[in-house]
Amino acid sequence: MRDAVRACLTEREYLVIQHRFGFDGCDILLLWKLGEMLGISMERVRQIEAEAKGKIKREL
Repeated sequence: MRDAVRACLTEREYLVIQHRFGFDGCDILLLWKLGEMLGISMERVRQIEAEAKGKIKREL
């Protein structure tokens, strides 16, 4: 399942999903902390997460 998810997402989308849900042993991060880490706004992280969830839903 992880491979299917990774195949349909960009690197940034996968990184956001990975850290928002704790995949692959990553710490779960809040939107603001993840935004700080990536150098983008909290709102942009939320948008990327929403886009990634939509892609996953369509693919699976």
